[in-house]
Amino acid sequence: MKQVRRSKNKPVMPAFSEETAVKDDYKEMIVEQVNGSMAIEGMPLTEADKERIRDFAFDATQIDRVVAELVEKHRTSKTKN
Repeated sequence: MKQVRRSKNKPVMPAFSEETAVKDDYKEMIVEQVNGSMAIEGMPLTEADKERIRDFAFDATQIDRVVAELVEKHRTSKTKN
């Protein structure tokens, strides 16, 4: 499978064809895998998390923005506690 590097500090990600990325069953498989991994760590995904993965997992132009928003959200909530 072709590999794509997003930046020198980010992990190498497999390249997805647009045809593969839009398949709902493939997106659901990704959601299930991530949810399973997070549940093992005691942090299952919320419905909002699952929707975020479905919406942005295959849109590389949006990933950095979404990650930054989540980091800020959680950083802000920790400082309030």
